Amino acid sequence: MIYYCVGTSFKNLSLIEEADKCNQKGKGIIKEFYGSVENPIFTSISFGFGVEHAEWEDVVKFTKKAKRYGIDVYLNVNNLKATPDFVEKNKVQILDFLKRAEDVGIKGIIFAAVPLIEFTAKQKTSLKIVASAILQIDTLQKIKRYKEMGVHRIILSLFKGRDFNFLEKLKMFSDMEWEILCNEICRFECPFLPQHYLHRSNFDFAQDKTKNYYYKFCYKELLEDFPVNILKTRFIRPEDVPFYYEKFGIQYFKIVRRESPPELISYFMKAYSSFDYDGNLMHLFPMFMKKPEQLKKTGRFYINNKDLNGFLDYFYTNRPDCSNDCFTVGGSCNYCKKVAEKLTNSEKFFISAQAVGV
Repeated sequence: MIYYCVGTSFKNLSLIEEADKCNQKGKGIIKEFYGSVENPIFTSISFGFGVEHAEWEDVVKFTKKAKRYGIDVYLNVNNLKATPDFVEKNKVQILDFLKRAEDVGIKGIIFAAVPLIEFTAKQKTSLKIVASAILQIDTLQKIKRYKEMGVHRIILSLFKGRDFNFLEKLKMFSDMEWEILCNEICRFECPFLPQHYLHRSNFDFAQDKTKNYYYKFCYKELLEDFPVNILKTRFIRPEDVPFYYEKFGIQYFKIVRRESPPELISYFMKAYSSFDYDGNLMHLFPMFMKKPEQLKKTGRFYINNKDLNGFLDYFYTNRPDCSNDCFTVGGSCNYCKKVAEKLTNSEKFFISAQAVGV
């Protein structure tokens, strides 16, 4: 069975009914919602756009209702400053947080800090431990270590989605759950990724005068030479989700982002759970979709999703060394560029160079 893990702020209970409507169609199942809760010891993503962190009361209401529909809830703890000393100093508060989450009915915690994983694994708790994509787990050696720490599920590195040699080897860990991101995009092998996470998970950095400079820099690079740089990202289309399940046994698929307006989250859920999407691929990426009103417009940047049917076949058959050959001098693979040229000849392709300042 294919399961989706969907981000939420926990403030809109109607998303649960929307998920249930998707589930009644019997295709991809909305199995989990995830999000963060306001608390005194952990910082998490700084939403912006007027969206506040959920209070515990919001999480309680959401979790109780979700359970009635057979949907689980996970909490994100994206604290990147949780050193062993931090854990020891705040041990009582952390234990209280874990106990409270368990009492609320939370299924598990998604951690981005190793000391918190190690500490939680030693506790007598029913909470499942998930290793965040922030940890960039991208080798079998890392997987082995996290498994030994007590991790139940690993959210794979953002950049491993087309490394099929790597994904095939995941079957070596028969008792580990795998999760992969669908619609989170960042320029392939982006050198700024650690800064993206740092800025978006720390309140002080997120509110500084740079206004998320690295994140916006990546945003601009993605739209330059459009659509080549978009094609090089590791997005997964709704139609390609079954491919990852059938070929590699990946069962959990993550739909981002939890700070998106509920109308957009619902839109993402419907598209992915149906395994079929007829529209602008760019509308599935929260990086570019900030407001529901944008769905009503064609937009300056358009990629007909159906034009990418079969796009993954090349990667699966030829196994190109994207990490080394894509951007380096003398790289032999120009597959994405050829596909981009084909897309630009489509009648439905639109681009405004002025919009990206080139």
